Amino acid sequence: MLKNFSKEYITAGFYVIYLLLCGICYIAFPGDTKTPNIGVLFLFLLVPISFGFAVYHVVKHFNSEKNYTKCLFIHVIAWFSIIGILSNYAK
Repeated sequence: MLKNFSKEYITAGFYVIYLLLCGICYIAFPGDTKTPNIGVLFLFLLVPISFGFAVYHVVKHFNSEKNYTKCLFIHVIAWFSIIGILSNYAK
């Protein structure tokens, strides 16, 4: 099923779906000062998950004949967005 989509669409779709899931969990499962919100927890988990996904793309870029530069650019844009979201949440 995923072979019908390009690697760039899969990368961008991963971030869109994951951030939507974080937003839905943030609204559906509210937290308070003693218990953290599950949506925020998922957002913090996105950092190591997306880093692993980016490392996978770097390895594929150097070990195959395909070009993964656009995927790596999508990762960088997503990371800057995540940093912006998390820094605004902390304020």
